[in-house]
Amino acid sequence: MYTILSQTIALLPKYDREADELHTCVIEMYQSFTVPYSPTQIVKKHIRKYAGSYDAHQQRTMKYLGETKMVPIACPTPAGFEVAFTPTHAATNPKVAWFAPVHVLRFDHKNKKVYTKHGTNFALPISEDTYNRQFVKGITLQHMLSNRKQFLLQYKSSKKQKN
Repeated sequence: MYTILSQTIALLPKYDREADELHTCVIEMYQSFTVPYSPTQIVKKHIRKYAGSYDAHQQRTMKYLGETKMVPIACPTPAGFEVAFTPTHAATNPKVAWFAPVHVLRFDHKNKKVYTKHGTNFALPISEDTYNRQFVKGITLQHMLSNRKQFLLQYKSSKKQKN
């Protein structure tokens, strides 16, 4: 199984005709490769391994964002960071791709390509409106996660100073 890292940029669906299965093309900052699980399977199994229930994470995000459909998921990494991954379709749709808006530089709606801050690009066949909605949801969650982490670090630091 693939472990989502802070360097993970996207999980793209890739149908393997020979195996007649849905796999994932993993895009990281400096490499890409295929793994024999669907993008949503990777997200769900990763959440289960590092943070418990996918459904609980989904409910938490719905509460934070006030959204009910196609919500991003906070994926904890082994290094202790959380990266927001945003779906392009419903998680049950075989066309769903998951991407981390924190790595995105821009979306070329004409060619349906995402360009990253790291010099890579990949196709994301969704409409500009869908991309924009999902990007905003994901980057909003990422900011909430960052603010929460900063708060916790400051809280721990102040407790140490009192002791």
